[in-house]
Amino acid sequence: LMVVGYATFTITMGVPWIGALIGFAVFGIAAGLLMNLGGAWIATVIGLCVLGVFIEILIWLGSALL
Repeated sequence: LMVVGYATFTITMGVPWIGALIGFAVFGIAAGLLMNLGGAWIATVIGLCVLGVFIEILIWLGSALL
């Protein structure tokens, strides 16, 4: 749900990627706490957010070269 929502917000609605990333990270952590998924879920969400920022930086650097 988080990945589909993030893609929908950034691609079709024109929401900036960082805003959608933060919003869905907060949503994911809140949903994980609500469902009592534990610390591993929170670490996974944060790790995926860090990976997303890293990929966006690579995209930004790649577009700067063109």
